[in-house]
Parts: sequence; C-alpha cells; structure tokens
Amino acid sequence: MAFPPTDWLDWTTAEYEVGAPATSLSFERWFRNPVAIAQAAPDAPIVVSAWHPYNANSVGDGDGVIYNFATMGAVTSITTPDFVDGWHYRLMAVDLGFDTSAGGVPLGFELQRQDTNAWIGYPPFTPGNVSIHTMHFPRVNGQMKDLNSTRIDFLGNTKIKAARINGTTTRGRLILQRAWAYE
Repeated sequence: MAFPPTDWLDWTTAEYEVGAPATSLSFERWFRNPVAIAQAAPDAPIVVSAWHPYNANSVGDGDGVIYNFATMGAVTSITTPDFVDGWHYRLMAVDLGFDTSAGGVPLGFELQRQDTNAWIGYPPFTPGNVSIHTMHFPRVNGQMKDLNSTRIDFLGNTKIKAARINGTTTRGRLILQRAWAYE
C-alpha cells in the first residue's frame, strides 16, 4: 500500500511529558510523522544523507547562502561557518565574479586547519568569473575534492575547519551545503 503525501505534525512539550494522556492526535503523529520524515515533508527533520543547506535542520528550512552580491555588495573575503564533525560540506560558487584589475584584492582560496587554526592557501579558481564551481570537503583528515571529485590530500593528518575565498567580488552567490558523513 502506498502512503499518500503526509504532513509533519509538531508536538508540544505537554504532549510528551510523563503522565500526559495518549490522545488520538498523539497516535496520529506516531503513525504519520515517520512517513512524513521518509517523504521529506516540509518541516520534517532531515534524516537522509543528501545535500541540503548547511543552515537547515528541517526540510524547507535555510537556504545555505553565505554570500549574495545582490544583498551584501562587494566584499574582499568570504569565510564559511566552522565545519562540524559528522557532516561533509560542499561549497558552490554560482555566477561569482571577481575584480581582477590592479585595484582588486588578489583572488585566493584558503582552508583552515582544525589542529592549529592556521589558514593554508590553495588556488582552485582561475581569475575572472566563476559560473558554477563546486568544492566538496569531507570531514576526514586533510582531504577535499574539487569539481571533478578528484581527491586532494594536502593538509596532512588534520581536518579542515573552515574555508575562505579572498578577492573583490563583483557579482554572484556562494552557497554552503552539508550531508551526513557516513564514512
């Protein structure tokens, strides 16, 4: 039997306290909410290992945008929030443009080491404009993957804590996503 689309039904604290009566609505939630989770219904907790916005805990929550030229204007540095164990991260540059004139900040990319907090330079972007470029950061020692999923080991035996792009922006967005780490 196929289940029809099911909405996520929130609980109140009083409904799951010790001694709270079991109502028909409680039973409906116990039956429907697991289905809503499996169907990725709006507001249901995210429980699948698929890419979703780094700032989302429920389906439909968060957008993952850490930089948007339209709302933030030109900046010279964009730093991700700290990466957290248990997740893989993916940074996507969407139509991101940089000023490559003599007055612009030189374009660069850095990763922060978990053990020392030191920033290590790495040049994945070519100067100019980036239409769509994706970098994947598994939370395993010293690894990242470029657009072609080529594994790059360059930090030795440490984890990546955060990423930073330096350069005077002229347009575009930078989006951070995460997925459960199952390695």
